[in-house]
Amino acid sequence: MRKKLISALSLLLVVVMLASCGATGKTDKDETKAKETGAGGETKSTEAVNTGTGVTIRIPFAAEPSSLDPGFGNSSDSICPRGIMYEGLVRIYDNKIEPAIAESWDISDDGLTYTFHLRDTKWADGEPVTAQDFEYGIKRLLDPSEDAPNGNYSWMGYYFKNGEEFNNGECSADEVGVKALDEKTLEITAVRNMPYFLDLMKMPCFYPVRQDIAEQYGKDYASSPETVVCNGPFVLKQWDHESKLVFEKNPGYWNADAINVDTIEAYIISDENTIMDMFDNGELDITNTIPKEQIQKYIDNGEAVNIVGATIWYSVINVKTDRGEASKLLKNKSFRQAFSYAIDREGLVQAARGDGSFAVTRMMPDLMSICDSTWAEKFPLENPLPTSADTDKAAELFEQALSETGLSKDSLPKMTILTFDEAAAKTSATILQNVLKTNFNIDAQIDTQTYSARQDKENQGDYDFCITNWAPDYNDPMTFMECYSSGSSYNMYFGGFENADYDALIKEANTTDDMEKRAELLFQAETQALDEMFCVPLFQTSGYWGMKKTLTGVSKCGFGANDPDFARVKYVGDAQ
Repeated sequence: MRKKLISALSLLLVVVMLASCGATGKTDKDETKAKETGAGGETKSTEAVNTGTGVTIRIPFAAEPSSLDPGFGNSSDSICPRGIMYEGLVRIYDNKIEPAIAESWDISDDGLTYTFHLRDTKWADGEPVTAQDFEYGIKRLLDPSEDAPNGNYSWMGYYFKNGEEFNNGECSADEVGVKALDEKTLEITAVRNMPYFLDLMKMPCFYPVRQDIAEQYGKDYASSPETVVCNGPFVLKQWDHESKLVFEKNPGYWNADAINVDTIEAYIISDENTIMDMFDNGELDITNTIPKEQIQKYIDNGEAVNIVGATIWYSVINVKTDRGEASKLLKNKSFRQAFSYAIDREGLVQAARGDGSFAVTRMMPDLMSICDSTWAEKFPLENPLPTSADTDKAAELFEQALSETGLSKDSLPKMTILTFDEAAAKTSATILQNVLKTNFNIDAQIDTQTYSARQDKENQGDYDFCITNWAPDYNDPMTFMECYSSGSSYNMYFGGFENADYDALIKEANTTDDMEKRAELLFQAETQALDEMFCVPLFQTSGYWGMKKTLTGVSKCGFGANDPDFARVKYVGDAQ
């Protein structure tokens, strides 16, 4: 065994901004009002929560969390609240993977076995957090029975020995490579040597779960404050669906002394203008983004924080489900390529974001780590797609598509663009609607849904085109490339592409111990995906988010897991 030093594990891609943000100190004598915003954008006044130190910060969630169950939640709207409520073995903070519930770990010489040594910390009800809680949580994630969550992230457990076999009903839970050796020692055996294994362990799906509570409430676990117990820096105290969540400081959290904020109030607000108005009025202390026309204002007053994100936005094309006459074009590679060439990505990202986000033509961010290099440095594209429209090439490919499908440009099927109720998503859909009409004489109707409703329709294949995005779960190209394989639970989320050759590349990349060969296989997979163009890359997020100047210790990064991170949030008031 070689001892793993836990002082720092740098991630090349993640840009974490340790910054300060605003809060309001409240006492029983200070009955400051806060806005409670519903799904429709309406606001009503309510008393702010005043407990403990009396410091409350208020943040926006763009959508209702789909689930707060670590074994089920599978989308960005669930990431932040779970990171507030729970803590895993490690966490990402200030550009490092660092100890969390695990205070240290050992790694075997072959890189397959990780032994985590847990610190003394408690659940919110006073019970100690144990290695058995982690073992149960991971095996519950993989459990194929009807009583288990069966969430879209069960495949993440395939990184553990016999995880896939257990999930497929081919072996017992006892054979999965996750074992509590005693109350404070957890042993995990990986299926192969993975340089990003510790990065994986920060994922919400690997948070601990108390067996007694989960089995008591079954499918209702974590559906309300009464049906969940938390081990993170804060505890869920209130959940008014489609409106508001309230979290209070967990006194049993091992690092509670690093936090002097008593309460986090999170309001479900999808409208960007409402968020900025509440921020200006002192009713919110953090924003998710800053509209492009207001960025300089907040830079000047010290309330803008820059971050280079790693989220890629796409226009997904449905190549799987039967969409009638439209499927003749959607399933035609020449048409999909024509559509991609017709898009002015530079113009689209400027109109949709205008905040420093930039056009992309690859399936993942250039700065993803691979073999001690970045993806772009190791595998530069010889003939990349243009970031501005090439209408001549688009027209040529469209004529080829018509010939291959037998369709006439005078009687083309109408199509639907599925999107969600965020400004950038709606603007992107409108621009692509114009691309279809202007270049191909295709009429497209825009179907705008809430984020969660759009996700449901996307997973059901109820769309022709869909505006979607993907943030990497860990710093490796596989976090993107694996999602496109036919066996992925996210396959329909990315168009339903199925190709045996692509699947074989991903499978081999997932089994080889030769890291250089693995990198080449992933590049071949990306090359094939770009050729098939079932998922059209549009832009990568970058820009600014707003924070008041009365807090320190808030971390935000390009990866999800617990973003933004409030594990060290402190109110400094006028001292800042």
